[in-house]
Amino acid sequence: MKKRIPLSKSYMYISVFVVVGLSMSMLLPVLSIAQSPRNLVAYWRFNGDYKDATGNGHDGRKKGNVKFVKSKAPVPDAGEAVQFAMQAGNAVVIRNSDDYRLTDELSLMAWVNPDDAAPTQFCCGVPYDAGRNWDNPWVGHQIGVRGHKMATWLTLDGKAPAPGGRQGGGPDGDDADWEYDAGQVIAGEWNHIAFIFTGSAAISYVNGDEVANHKDRKGKIGFDGKPNFVIGERSVSAPGEPFGGMIDEVALFDVALTRTQLRNFMNNSIQLSVTPGGKATTTWGKIKSSL
Repeated sequence: MKKRIPLSKSYMYISVFVVVGLSMSMLLPVLSIAQSPRNLVAYWRFNGDYKDATGNGHDGRKKGNVKFVKSKAPVPDAGEAVQFAMQAGNAVVIRNSDDYRLTDELSLMAWVNPDDAAPTQFCCGVPYDAGRNWDNPWVGHQIGVRGHKMATWLTLDGKAPAPGGRQGGGPDGDDADWEYDAGQVIAGEWNHIAFIFTGSAAISYVNGDEVANHKDRKGKIGFDGKPNFVIGERSVSAPGEPFGGMIDEVALFDVALTRTQLRNFMNNSIQLSVTPGGKATTTWGKIKSSL
């Protein structure tokens, strides 16, 4: 006869398996998100300050009429957002660094609540150059709002423009930029806008849904000089087309996120633990699923 395991021991074995199973299921997301802080270049939560939450030092300063207001962006612990009057010269300017002038691939995103979604309004990103002349191509990588849609701008280095592109700018005059509008952005409501550049495609998302995918954008993003990252308008040296309304949860990754990763970040207010040395650790809170 087979030796039977006492019922009390059976429960003990089952409990062990359950505990181990749950532990593993909890561990797997931690392992998968542990890589994320290294790819998150900067993250501005705007909860009472203009600091980069990653600890990478990409802190900002306000310029003009910018103020903190209570945020109702649909993320846990939304805290505060920054509010802009739609006037040139109002912006959050990020400390200058080569880290955010990404060329190979990137993911750029923000929650926006425009007062009026019709005018051209720059939300965030890096302009093409730091000069006073607003020449072509106009932008390195930036996102915003125009015509009740998400606006995306992109410059590629030394590439003749595809249909719809413009040529000009750069030391040799052959860089090219594209600008396009897609999806629907509703005034007076919170909308999530995101731009993914893979090195061969430019993809735009509104509220986690892909609204444009241009697979002819191959090359490296171009810049002329060392322009600052700007939130709230197109450029520090050539202000214009400012944002009117609220912006929150601006994030920049140095990799092209998948749609699942993008949605996970969009839906969760992520809190980074920053060490005394100033760098983000791999401990993340307030997250429902892994990046």
